[in-house]
Amino acid sequence: MSASRIFIWRVEPEIISQSIAGIGVGDHMQRLVDQLGNCDLITLKPGACPENIPDHQGFIWVDGAFPFMTAELLQQLIDQAPAALFATNLRPYGVRAENRSMVAEDRDFFDRSPSRNTLDVDPLALQALVDATTYADLNAYAYEVKRRDLMQIGVLMPIAENVYVDRDACVAPGATLHPGAKLEGRTRVGAGSSIGMGSLLIDAEIGESVEVRAYCVIDKSTVDNGAAVGPFAHLRPGTHLGPDVRVGNFVETKNAKLGQGSKASHLSYLGDAEIGRECNIGAGTITCNYDGVHKNITTLGDRVFIGSDSQLVAPIHLGDDAYVAAGTTVTRDVEAGALAIARTRQTNKAGWSQLIKDKAKTR
Repeated sequence: MSASRIFIWRVEPEIISQSIAGIGVGDHMQRLVDQLGNCDLITLKPGACPENIPDHQGFIWVDGAFPFMTAELLQQLIDQAPAALFATNLRPYGVRAENRSMVAEDRDFFDRSPSRNTLDVDPLALQALVDATTYADLNAYAYEVKRRDLMQIGVLMPIAENVYVDRDACVAPGATLHPGAKLEGRTRVGAGSSIGMGSLLIDAEIGESVEVRAYCVIDKSTVDNGAAVGPFAHLRPGTHLGPDVRVGNFVETKNAKLGQGSKASHLSYLGDAEIGRECNIGAGTITCNYDGVHKNITTLGDRVFIGSDSQLVAPIHLGDDAYVAAGTTVTRDVEAGALAIARTRQTNKAGWSQLIKDKAKTR
């Protein structure tokens, strides 16, 4: 008998809405049912019972969700098993099991089923997610399997148990993942690259021989070959670092493109910026990209030098070989080869410190 309904039993909504090693539990179950065909997916809250199901309508009672089950395996189990899969004892919940030809009477069905002995079954595929404990167990085991697979192809992990790589992420042989590194989604890491301690990569594209130092966040961004990031850098979505770019500690980028060999070594925000080749961005530089209504673009040509503590008020363009003096607020375009200075003239007051001390004494 082919199943017409699949029930998820005793799965808290906050559990099934989570992901395991990057795989959405609810989405996976829905895809599984869609692939089987002739099935509906109904989620029951813990303690609830199905109602108004005709006796002649076959179904599979699912006790929990199965984040790593495949449609092929499930279909094989359905074909070979004379009773329902993943079943729980329904009697305490008012369901007459004797009228359900597709219901197994106990939770140890798989332990006795010949299907388990005749199929090549990954233990993960048969592990149900039913509560917070199994959620943690499934995550831990899934990450362990992924780590083992990566090490077998030559990925280095000095302390492997503290590295977390999602199932869809790819790491090339010869790369190194340091303790606490987490690679989420469809992150790609090239050969010879190093992902530093505590760094989080989300759907990131990391080229070859890239050094991601400790405690960086790289989100939906691309880092080309030979670049270096961090420590404590934050690459927000839309960032693209070209070859041999250097982005240092406490630098934040968003929708920013840095050309080959450019550097932003520390304490800067580069948002909605297009930066050419061999540029130097001094400490404390900010692209003022938001005017309260629109996001505006800052563009720099090649070999531009931005002095420390400068503000580039977008929209603005700086030509090739332009210089910006430290402490400058740039509000107009700077032509190629020019020096921009926008700061008040310095005045030194002789004897000022002694004057202040004398005033303090008289008080």
